[in-house]
Amino acid sequence: LLATLVTGARLAPALAGDLTVRNAAPPLVAVNDWSGMDWGLEGGMNLGKFSPFCRVCGEVGTEINLDDNNWFVGGHVGFLAQRGAIVFGPEVGVQYWAFKANTALVAEEGSPTLQTKIDWLAYANMRLGITPLNGVLIYLTGGPAWAHVKGDANLNIANLDASSDQSVFGLNLGGGVAFKITENVIFGGEFR
Repeated sequence: LLATLVTGARLAPALAGDLTVRNAAPPLVAVNDWSGMDWGLEGGMNLGKFSPFCRVCGEVGTEINLDDNNWFVGGHVGFLAQRGAIVFGPEVGVQYWAFKANTALVAEEGSPTLQTKIDWLAYANMRLGITPLNGVLIYLTGGPAWAHVKGDANLNIANLDASSDQSVFGLNLGGGVAFKITENVIFGGEFR
């Protein structure tokens, strides 16, 4: 309806003059086209439990949940292609995590403690989604992920270094929904 009104408003003066159309309105861009480069900032909160493996604690270390919820920030870059209502493409990103959790092995003061830190996470995902409504994308995402993890065990034993510093590999899977505010501004939420 908008295209008809704009075209009609531009055609009326030209028809009265010389039957040629000058300064015709440009074609409207489809709001539902998700094809192209995709880059953005990410922020959120890590929720849930993390159960560390403590090499010097034996099996006890795997039974302790380090409950913690921390914020993260990061960014991503990718490319999306659209075929009909199907949208797909790769995405890579990196996030800084402020994940730090402590727990005591025994509920007594001065007992041995475990501490786990996750500094950063990187991922290389594929997105696959549909556009059920104009300007709305519902998608699944997943792929490999890497994280830098530091662990410390304070066992109250002199001259014993029970720390680890390593990069770990895993997989991530999730989904989300994105909304086009304008053709170049997108806002959404994702759970992985």
